[in-house]
Amino acid sequence: MTFDSTRGDDLGLAPPLIHSDFSRSLSEWFDFLAVHYRPIVGDAGISLWGRPVCGWGGKAADGRPEGLWHLITRETGGGRQLDLARCAALARVWDVLELSAAGDPRVLWWRETRRHGRHLRRHLMVAPADFSLVIVLRETPERFVLLTAYPVKPHRRRSFAERAAAAWASGQARLEQYARRPTRPPETWRPPAAGRRRPWGPDW
Repeated sequence: MTFDSTRGDDLGLAPPLIHSDFSRSLSEWFDFLAVHYRPIVGDAGISLWGRPVCGWGGKAADGRPEGLWHLITRETGGGRQLDLARCAALARVWDVLELSAAGDPRVLWWRETRRHGRHLRRHLMVAPADFSLVIVLRETPERFVLLTAYPVKPHRRRSFAERAAAAWASGQARLEQYARRPTRPPETWRPPAAGRRRPWGPDW
């Protein structure tokens, strides 16, 4: 399994979480991923246009968040299967969302509408400028719900760039749609995610 990104260093993103670099048990590996997931949807206080980024679901059968399992697995047709590339990308999800919240021009966003049964749901898509990673959040009036995130292979990145361009051309990504909503007061300064992330260490 490889994790490819051509702009991670330029953006100051965290190194990917490579399972082979982790010397403890598989269960402890999942615990470590959970430690990275929980701040993204709560403790780090990430908000976009005044609306917090939240997780979804309750606890899975093993006691870990359902939202975590959805982030680190992929649909195979016969159910969801662990995806080590998605696991590796988890550390960068935090960074990219915080850069987007800060208005960093190296991170892009656009909106897409998807059908879910009889209903249409609006999704916010967030990606670094090279489209090496795509983050999908469901938009509600009160919050953005983190649904999934996945690394994008080089040969598919152009298609995501075209989707983003089409969304902007159609008017589905107008900032004014967010600016009309009341926003929270400015938050106090927080150190970058890298300074608040739990690193590899003897405790693991």
